[in-house]
Amino acid sequence: MSVLSDLSVLVVEDNPHMRQLIVKILQIFGISNVTQAGEGGKAVDVLCSQSVDVLITDWNMAPVDGVAVAQWVRTSPQSPDPFLPIIMISSLSEESRILKAFNAGINEFLAKPIQPQEILTTLHNLVQRPRPFVRTANYFGPDRRRRFPASFEGEDRRRVDVVPEMFKTSNVNEAVYSQSNRGG
Repeated sequence: MSVLSDLSVLVVEDNPHMRQLIVKILQIFGISNVTQAGEGGKAVDVLCSQSVDVLITDWNMAPVDGVAVAQWVRTSPQSPDPFLPIIMISSLSEESRILKAFNAGINEFLAKPIQPQEILTTLHNLVQRPRPFVRTANYFGPDRRRRFPASFEGEDRRRVDVVPEMFKTSNVNEAVYSQSNRGG
């Protein structure tokens, strides 16, 4: 996980308890360079003033929500990095909302309540297997089509669950929560 420990992450969440939980999960995975913002406008300020490798944002915030931040990152001439990986974490997980978030240019969507394993897997995929970006008249962002290596054969190919070796532990979520509850 040394690749992850080098990341600089901006966590944007208006609920301070949820923000602290996300930060703690990141720290347990070895990511210590974490900046926090309580809403989208402050996130834009951070993005303009410091280098960030990954943005993790909530959707429902005021006055500037996560979708507006994603759109700004992807399309604003003032955006320092329109290719910045964006993970949206939200309880607003209806299909229409998820589609709206992806249309704004996010890379990944995680529904609350979140599991540490989901965050770890998502970060790993963003870093190790980034998707190419596409530009059309109405969209700029990561290619929404998923491509996996053709290491399967036959009709049941979609049932094969390919899990990287580093994630083949069933204790990741339990380890994170037990360490989080101990304050470590």
